[in-house]
Amino acid sequence: MRHYNLMSYKLAVPLFFIALILQTTVLNKIAIYGYAPNLLLCMVVVFSFLYQRLYGLVLGAIFGILLDLVTKPIVGIESLTFLVTFIIASALSEYFNHEKLLPDLVTGVIATVLSVGIKYLLYLLVGYTVNLSVCLESLKVLIPYNLVVIAILHLVFVRSIIRFYNDRKFQGGYWTE
Repeated sequence: MRHYNLMSYKLAVPLFFIALILQTTVLNKIAIYGYAPNLLLCMVVVFSFLYQRLYGLVLGAIFGILLDLVTKPIVGIESLTFLVTFIIASALSEYFNHEKLLPDLVTGVIATVLSVGIKYLLYLLVGYTVNLSVCLESLKVLIPYNLVVIAILHLVFVRSIIRFYNDRKFQGGYWTE
């Protein structure tokens, strides 16, 4: 069975690159209480659900490392977070409808909590002083903020799947023969 994927790396790479630029520039300007949404994490969630390829994993790892190089003192934290997010989203996508928003939002909450938790633990392991209460307080802002971003991304990208929903040769983001 041949698959014709709607999202190619030729389109996904520039989208992730734009997200990286927005993450490091614009989103920091619209931060709420000093916290900006993690646009790349949100893209990994949405891409893992809507496109049944390794876009979320490969691009999440590459752009996670780039984000770490630009913004973090330790390289690999975001990549690890994106890897765990991709695994969870891929596992959940087996059981949920790809076109629905709720699975993306549930995964977004899990990914946000894991992101903050993984960063907290890794910073502690390497000797940084990190306050747990600050990390928990950040979740009050980051969870709703990331959920809004995931909802917007989902509504933008799901159109490519729903557009061909009634085509009998179209299955989950792919045309089959």
